[in-house]
Amino acid sequence: MENSFRDETKSIFNLQVDETAKGHLREAGRWGLFLAIMSFIGMGLFIIVFTAAGAQLATMSGGTNLYQLLGATGTILYFIFIVGIYFYPVYALLKFSTNIKAGVNIPDQARFNKAVAYLKSMFRYMGILIIIMLSLSVLVVIIAIFAAAAFSS
Repeated sequence: MENSFRDETKSIFNLQVDETAKGHLREAGRWGLFLAIMSFIGMGLFIIVFTAAGAQLATMSGGTNLYQLLGATGTILYFIFIVGIYFYPVYALLKFSTNIKAGVNIPDQARFNKAVAYLKSMFRYMGILIIIMLSLSVLVVIIAIFAAAAFSS
């Protein structure tokens, strides 16, 4: 009984990547590459559009007021910060895509392992980011409840 359990456990860690799995990984690499390239283009356009919008915002009101210039600059920096947060998962997706294609096609175990490591890193980063966003959302709701209670009295 115990011996069969060890054999089953050992077989789990000796998984083989068969042709079906290779096909799925190749397709995941192609879609990942497409998504990464489109995301980089989108981030570039995002920065260009919001930099132009911030500059337009500063000049629309004459741009002479220091607070208006600081507001426009703050808006531009905020959107660059948002793009900066989004940069790493897209970069990790790009690295996964390029390494998985080479790792499966050649086959190269080192590139395959590197691709899986980038995929894990991307998911970990996005998971942490989601936890931070959920925590901030809960914090905002709690602050809003206390603010509503304070103003209703």
